[in-house]
Amino acid sequence: MSGDEHGDLNLDKALTRAELTCLISPIVLNPKHVAWEKDRYTRMCTTNFSGVPEWAQVAVGVCASMGMMARHGDGRFGPGNLVSP
Repeated sequence: MSGDEHGDLNLDKALTRAELTCLISPIVLNPKHVAWEKDRYTRMCTTNFSGVPEWAQVAVGVCASMGMMARHGDGRFGPGNLVSP
């Protein structure tokens, strides 16, 4: 895991949907495979979801391809929405 631009993991803050995909994607798929198929997963994200920041698009695409994340009814992914337990 790596922190924000200052190296802080921000463990005292709630997790967003985009951040969750970045944690999950390297667990469910081999990171070397994801790197090889980066364009495919980015396209999967940008084709199916709106509003996903560039830094999370590959991870969102991975999670979507595995059926782990869904979008809101209006097509938004809600990357900044907090994950609820």
